Amino acid sequence: MGYIILTFLLTVNLFSTQAQERHFNLIISIDEKVEAGNIQDTYVILKSKKQIAEKFDVDYEPGDLSLSEELYDEISNEEEKEIYLHFSYTEYCGEEEKFYEYEIRFYKSWFENRFLLLYVYNTEKEKYKDIFDPKEGKTYNYEYSFPGSHARLITKKPREDRCK
Repeated sequence: MGYIILTFLLTVNLFSTQAQERHFNLIISIDEKVEAGNIQDTYVILKSKKQIAEKFDVDYEPGDLSLSEELYDEISNEEEKEIYLHFSYTEYCGEEEKFYEYEIRFYKSWFENRFLLLYVYNTEKEKYKDIFDPKEGKTYNYEYSFPGSHARLITKKPREDRCK
């Protein structure tokens, strides 16, 4: 009987350890819209100095990026790694469906903030191609903001004054 109880407790402990996650307050805005159901295929890529890449699935919904404890430990350790958040976005324009993929460079320090706002702009769209240059080799660019800091893109022409 004791063997059965011990086996049960070890199994429960194993599953609860695997299910632990870290949650980060992340909001992604694409072309000035926060999308709830159109962002999918989210994962993190970690690249070591030797350019060995590891892929970790993550969950995203507006306001929450969920990382496994294993991924969080990999990000937090002392080894220098490049971190990329990959996600896909589907936009519906009438009967037309447009599909976009993004790979955003993240930094270890970003995970130490209370929240992160990420603003992605598709530079193929007329509205944004006249304002922003795309990242090299990409069709988009991005800005971010978190407590005490933000990075704004240099624009080709002034942004619309939202206060008017």
